[in-house]
Order: sequence, then structure tokens, then C-alpha cells
Amino acid sequence: MKKGAHPIIKGTLLLTVTGCITRLIGFYYKIFLSRQIGAEQLGIYQMTFPLFSLCIALSTSGAQLTISRLIGASHGDKARMRKVLRTGLILSVALAGLCSLLLCAFPRQIALYMLGEPGCAPALRILAYALPLSAVHICVSGYYFGQQKTLVPSVAELLEQLARVGGVWLLCQIAVSEGRPVTVSVAVSGLLIGEIASCLVCATCVTLESVPKRKKTLLPDRELFAVFFRQGGPVTGNRVILSALQSLEAVLIPGQLQQAGMTQSESYAMFGVLTGMAMPFILFPSTFVNSFTTMLLPKVAKAQDEKSHGLSGTVSSSLCAVLILGIFCTGMFLTYGNDLGRIFFHSDQAGYYITGLAWLCPLMYVSTTMASILHGMGRTATVFAINLTVMILRVGLVYVLLPVYGLSGYLWLLLGVQIVSALWYCIRVHREIPYGFDAVSAILIPCLAAFAAVKAGNMAGELTGPASELCRLCLGGSVSIMVFGVILWGYFEMRKKH
Repeated sequence: MKKGAHPIIKGTLLLTVTGCITRLIGFYYKIFLSRQIGAEQLGIYQMTFPLFSLCIALSTSGAQLTISRLIGASHGDKARMRKVLRTGLILSVALAGLCSLLLCAFPRQIALYMLGEPGCAPALRILAYALPLSAVHICVSGYYFGQQKTLVPSVAELLEQLARVGGVWLLCQIAVSEGRPVTVSVAVSGLLIGEIASCLVCATCVTLESVPKRKKTLLPDRELFAVFFRQGGPVTGNRVILSALQSLEAVLIPGQLQQAGMTQSESYAMFGVLTGMAMPFILFPSTFVNSFTTMLLPKVAKAQDEKSHGLSGTVSSSLCAVLILGIFCTGMFLTYGNDLGRIFFHSDQAGYYITGLAWLCPLMYVSTTMASILHGMGRTATVFAINLTVMILRVGLVYVLLPVYGLSGYLWLLLGVQIVSALWYCIRVHREIPYGFDAVSAILIPCLAAFAAVKAGNMAGELTGPASELCRLCLGGSVSIMVFGVILWGYFEMRKKH
């Protein structure tokens, strides 16, 4: 087990570093975008993403996971791995092309009847061209993740973000110089530019990779197609239904806020602040969790295939790690959330939402990790059932609570739904793999350490005197991270000795 752990640690670190860089670039991008197009247009821009995610889910979600899982269990057979990739690419690109044709043919109807906002139509036309490129990018990434190789996906992700931000910046400069307004279409064009860059990187790396010589066939075996439909079908159904429900939620939120007394402009602006400003901060630490679970999935698949008995310890340590991270992030966002909103977006409202969403961190991280473990074991139908039930509950509560309680009600319902999701996943994984759980190490000590860390950070921040808010935030945050790390390191070292 120790030997097999090295690729996971190495891959997780590489994906985490790349993810942190891309998220930081993404922060700059969101700040720049919010100032260029405003909160209302940012809200309309965010409304297109659930539909784009729906198309991606239909075309790639099942294929990527199946590619990663099958390659993880291929034991280094290069010929079989390329066959798996080719099968996934054929299915994904075909489905993505179908979605592209629909978006190109009926953009106004889709924008009006599905999103409830005709202004999204130009953005949908542009997104249509990005879908096949994204399918190639995602499938090739799954191919490398299955081998526990993260360099190519990391480079592709980084170049995609750089190309997106650089492309939008250039288009904004052109629009301003010509006296034209910067619209949602400019922002969506950046997404297309990013997908072109990442697709080129992935396609080039796969093409240049050495493969054992074998007789070429036009199509893979029917048996392999059947495996994709059998294993990827529930995943695709899961992601499609979830994305459809997320699209419904994105359409419902502005409408329900208008029933609560807001104007259309105010509801779009508030939705833009919540999803385009506050959420990126909350999701930033999940870079590590996403990287970790990406590398964990093929390891679980391989361990199950080899009937390994070390899965219980892997689950226990994984759960403890993500809880520690989540608890620390909650403490940081509760302490510095308002400062983050003011400094980066000049918005007190964004700061309010960051602090309100802080409690979601440990719950989201646990759900993501446990879902990845179930996926690695091939329990895709179980993940589908949990996510479907939770998402239906969420949409139903949006419909009922928002007209009465506004966005405050939305924050509370998100917390309640995430509690249900995390507990359900933990119970379901425990039935498959009876794992141990040390509440002291995973919850109590991290809570005490987080409390001490943010207090020390606040005291350090006050030493800066009349310095800028950004200086106080950087110093306080750095001290908090160091204090938290030292306390946990000391605790676990003490446990080793005893």
C-alpha cells in the first residue's frame, strides 16, 4: 500500500498546485469580468453554465469516469488502454456534436423556454462550438487520470484558463476601443478560446505518445461499447438529471426572488453576486479535494479488482483529511469572509454570502470524497440515487422557501441539504467498506486548532496598524495557516509516540 500511495500523493500535489494557480487566475478573471459587465450581466452569464454543464454531462461524464476506471484496472496494457480511450472519444464526441447542433439550431427557443432569459441566446451559439472540443479534453484527461498521470491534464487545465482570461481581456480591449459594450457573448467567447487551447494540448500529447504496434480497427469491440453503456450509463443519467435540476434551480432562483419583492434586475444582480463572486471563494479549497478524489478513484478500482484489504484504512484517512481541511476553511471564511468580499469585489453583499456559505465546506468535501470512493467501486447507481434525491429536495425547497425568506432561506436550505448528503454518503460507504472513524482527530482537534489559528491570525493582523485591508488579510491568513498546521502536526506526532 505504501508503494501505491506515491502516485496518489504526487498526482494530488500536482493537480492541487495547478488547480490553485487556475483558481487564482479565475479570481482575477471573475473580478475583471464583474467590473466589465456588471453584476446583472454576470448573473445572466452564470445562468448559461447549468445548461452548458447539462450538455457536458450528457456527452462526457459517463465516458470520462468509465475511461478512468477501465484504464485503472488495465494493468498497464497500452493497447487496451488506447482502445478504451478511442471508444470513449467516439461516444463523447458524437453526443457533444448532437448537443452542438441543437444549440446552434434553436438558441432563441432554448434561451427563452429553458432559461427564461432571451439575452442568453447569443452566448448559447458560442457555447455550441465549445462542446466537441471539451469532449476531447475531458476524455483524454480521464485517460491520463486512469494511469495516475496528471502532467498532461494539469498543463491542459492551466493553458485553458490562461487562454480564456487572455482571450476575454483582448476582446474587451477591442470592444472598448471600438466603442461597443462588453456583453455576455464576450465572456462566453473566452470559454471557447480556452477549450480550443486545452483540446490542442490533449490531442497533441495523445498523438505523440508511443503505442505498441497492432492491427488497426475502425471501431472498438461491441463488448467494450457495452461496458461503457453499462458503467457509464448510470453516471451519465446521474449527471444529466443533476445538471437539468441545476438548470431548473438557476432559472427558479431569480424568479422566486422576484416573488419575494425584488425587481428582475435586482434578482439577476444578487444571483450574480452569489454564484459569480461568493461561490468561487468557497470552492477554492476544494481544488485539493477534487485533485485527491480524482487520483483516489482509479486506486479504489484497482484495489477492488485485486481484492485488496487495505481499503478500510484508505477510506478512514481520506475522511479524516477532508474533514480537517473543511473545518479549517470554515473557520477562515467565517473570520475573513467579509474582508474578502470588500477587498476583491468591493461588495459587502459578497462578503455576507461568503460567511453564510462557509459552513458548507466540510460537508461538500465529505460528499465529494465518498462519492468518488463509490464510483471507484462501480457503485454508480448508488451515487445516482443519492444525488437525485438530494437535488430534488433542494429544488423543491428553493421553490417553497425563497419567496418567503429570500436568499437567506437559500443559504439555510443549502446547509440542510448538504448535511443530508454527507451523512447519507458516509452511511452508504460504511456498508460497502466498514471503516473506522476517530471523531477526536477528525473533528474535535481540528475545531480547536482552527479556533486558535484564526484568533492568532486576528492578533497578527492588528499588528499592521493603519496598513491596508489586504495587508492585514494576508498576514492574518498566513499566521492562521501556520498555527493550524503546527497544532495538527504536534497532535499527530504525539499520537505516533503513544
